[in-house]
Amino acid sequence: MKKLISILLISLVAFACRKNVPESAEKKFHSVDSLLAKSIEDWNVPGMAVGIIVNDTLFLAKGYGVTQIGKRTTVTDTTLFGIASLTKSFTALAVGIGQMKGFLTIEDPLKKHLKQFETSNDSLTRSISFVDALSHRTGFSTFSGDLSWYGSLKSKSQVMEVVKNIPVSNGFRSGYGYNNVMFLAAGMALEKATNQNYEDFVSNSILSPLDMQFTTFSYSQSMEGDNIATPHIIVNDINKPIEYVDWTNMSPSGGLFSNVQDMLKWARFQWDCDTSVIDNAFLEYQHSLVTPQKLSWFDILLPNSISNKGYGLGWEVMDFYGNKVIMHNGGLDGMISQLVVVPEKKMAFVIFVNSSSPLPLVLGYELLYQFLKDEKFSYYAESFKKFHEPGMTDSNPDTLYHALESFDFERLKGFYSDNLMGDVEIAYNTKENNIELTFSQAQLFDGVLGIDSSHNIILEWKKISSLPKGKIIPSKGKDGFVTGFRIICPNPDFRFEEVYFNRK
Repeated sequence: MKKLISILLISLVAFACRKNVPESAEKKFHSVDSLLAKSIEDWNVPGMAVGIIVNDTLFLAKGYGVTQIGKRTTVTDTTLFGIASLTKSFTALAVGIGQMKGFLTIEDPLKKHLKQFETSNDSLTRSISFVDALSHRTGFSTFSGDLSWYGSLKSKSQVMEVVKNIPVSNGFRSGYGYNNVMFLAAGMALEKATNQNYEDFVSNSILSPLDMQFTTFSYSQSMEGDNIATPHIIVNDINKPIEYVDWTNMSPSGGLFSNVQDMLKWARFQWDCDTSVIDNAFLEYQHSLVTPQKLSWFDILLPNSISNKGYGLGWEVMDFYGNKVIMHNGGLDGMISQLVVVPEKKMAFVIFVNSSSPLPLVLGYELLYQFLKDEKFSYYAESFKKFHEPGMTDSNPDTLYHALESFDFERLKGFYSDNLMGDVEIAYNTKENNIELTFSQAQLFDGVLGIDSSHNIILEWKKISSLPKGKIIPSKGKDGFVTGFRIICPNPDFRFEEVYFNRK
């Protein structure tokens, strides 16, 4: 493998430097390379890894910046990143392989194989199929239920136990709702159908045949490596390294670690299918639009360029000026990835950054314009201007508050429980001299309580710097005793409106 990497790197340098390369191609390489190098400065990103294939030929595989602020280790095309939801396309293919081998059909209800699966609606429980879960048309809202597992000590099975408590706000098969928990359910149903561990099945059926030697579900193994990118968040315009959140209990939805070299193999597989792995018919179905989506501001920056956007099986699917594009992004706290594939053109872009920045999405579209359109339009410049408009980004200013003295703490302290997040305690920490909210399972959400100038109870998260500060809203009985509370914390990732903590 090391020899192969060396050959690829030598080829890359030769492509950029050798005299017989057409002037236009050499100019294109330097133009793209310069933009990528400049982009991490423009968007305040510590490090980035990029891989580009054009016409089935390696165009670029390179790292920019550093793996962690304060360290000199540079990012390369073999640097490991947590790829989060790019895992979903692997899960969907694994289900297809399970069908090809006769273990299941993709129209099977999950309940047929996963007896543990229960939602709040019996009819919905009996109806949700693999296709429904893998195309986000189950009736669950986007990110609904994520507080049941994120940063939690729960196992996959324990997460599945609380699915019945997740509210269902949309009609079944009536609209798009991006849901991580439903991908977990599909992965667990695959386990039962094949009688094989999900991670082992994916590794043996996909990763090994494609020679994706760096790609792994192992959180502990990844953390022990010396060439892994560190997640970062921006606090007061400064990049701050943070720890990875372990997604082991959500591995079918986002548990893989990989690098540019391996993901280029995965991209090429999308147009050069190994039929010993999967038949072409399933791959085409996986790439087809199943659930329509609304266009985002990323999509409409240049009107009429993107149409027919939706979700297939583990892939977003859209039409870009008559070209079918499949793509997906992945987001960990402090790390974003993007994979864009144009199968008919045998073209792909892999972009990883170790920051919670939209840069990979921006570059994915910019590269589409550069390689598929002749007209002069800088998606990069327009999106940079749009993203930095006032109000486009959420700020998280420091909230001035003092100790929780003006509120009757005796009425608030005690033990509470929520069906999704589990048990919590509000108590005085004598060592730290503050009042804390602590979670028994979701310890990542531990926080400190205080009062602001308007006498709101403020919750400052101790371990999730990317979340804005929240508010505790108590419910009181007739005697003024607190019977429960909810958390208000507007943010794009977690639905705190789904949780309510009742006093135990």
